[in-house]
Amino acid sequence: MEFIKYIDFSANTFFIAAITIILTVLAYFFIVSVFGWRKRPEKHEVSHPDKNYAIIVAAHNEQSVIGNTIRSIKAMDYPEEKYGVFVIADNCTDDTANIARACGAVVFERQDTSNKGKGHALKWMFDKLFGSDFEFDAVCILDADNLVSKDFLLQIDKKMQKGYQVVQGYRDMKNPWDSWITSSYSITYWLANRLCQLPRQYLGMNCTLTGSGYAVSVDTLRKIGWEIETLTEDVEFYFQLCLNDVKIGWAHDAVIFDEQPVTLSQSWRQRTRWMQGHFSCVFLYGRRVFGKLLRDRSLQSFDTVVMLFYPFLYVMGSFLMAFQAMKTIILQIDDTNLKALLLFAAMSIITFVVQNVFSVTVLVNENKGSKNLIMGLVVLPIFNFTWVPIMIQGYFSRKNKNWAHIAHTSAAQL
Repeated sequence: MEFIKYIDFSANTFFIAAITIILTVLAYFFIVSVFGWRKRPEKHEVSHPDKNYAIIVAAHNEQSVIGNTIRSIKAMDYPEEKYGVFVIADNCTDDTANIARACGAVVFERQDTSNKGKGHALKWMFDKLFGSDFEFDAVCILDADNLVSKDFLLQIDKKMQKGYQVVQGYRDMKNPWDSWITSSYSITYWLANRLCQLPRQYLGMNCTLTGSGYAVSVDTLRKIGWEIETLTEDVEFYFQLCLNDVKIGWAHDAVIFDEQPVTLSQSWRQRTRWMQGHFSCVFLYGRRVFGKLLRDRSLQSFDTVVMLFYPFLYVMGSFLMAFQAMKTIILQIDDTNLKALLLFAAMSIITFVVQNVFSVTVLVNENKGSKNLIMGLVVLPIFNFTWVPIMIQGYFSRKNKNWAHIAHTSAAQL
């Protein structure tokens, strides 16, 4: 009996310590989000297109969508002589290259089955462009299924003119209500744009890169290079930028529209790849990120640590609640464990209700109100729960470097 009490005491101590860490991080996220509740009015500034851009579109068997993507780029309100559209037809076996050429893009065809994936394709493309006669100040990364708003590049350029070396645009959705999966993606990104990205801009911190719709100055690329080892080139490059004290700006009005997976199986493959790449980054950059925090003791360095390790906290919180429930059922020492579990459950329910009310308010303010929104918020917790097994799978399969291609078929246009 004494041994069981010792185990129970040790478990409770660990539980309290772990929950304290998790709640501290959640409180930090909440405090940061407060600064995004009210969108500050933009100062009226007359801005003229300044920099030259190489818009790079990575495409693997994207014949269904590449035409609309290039046409939306060509329709931007930015001088045509100040940007070029370059498509990487990466290991394509369809008509992607021909369609891209017909739409006016410069196409580079790459055949390298030993080095698959967007990160390798971009490095190959950068080497090509840096050795060409095209004079540009920055590169802008887009995916083959993206559509861009007419003022996308102008809004990016405004931030670049203010001195930012890297600028991330607003990621919106082409197919927000196609399924419960796409609605979950959409709500997640919309909330992240307003409550994670925008407040970091206001606080002078780095926003995160989201895989597409971002621009990088050529000087930064030459300084840092493009040495990507993981399946998530955007996440890895973000940590490289943070370690090199490069500021990442947020352009809230530079909107791209991205197609999301419709089915759970497609989403599972995609998010598993994201987690494989993220956990690889933990092992590649964890020591350096912690070391920078100890040296700088800055809010930005703390934020970088939190962003690197948040998947561990996500999984830990889920396991702790399950463990506490099992311990209460199996040991049944006293009602203390039950009270702790009930308190945690009650807090979770209250948080869920408050979060949904708050989310509706924020999304309506972001002009994302829709008759589908309430149902989307109802199914969102199910989507969020699937992150737990996906994160676990991603951790244990992090050494798998095989790129999982997600087919894009949406014919949406702006």
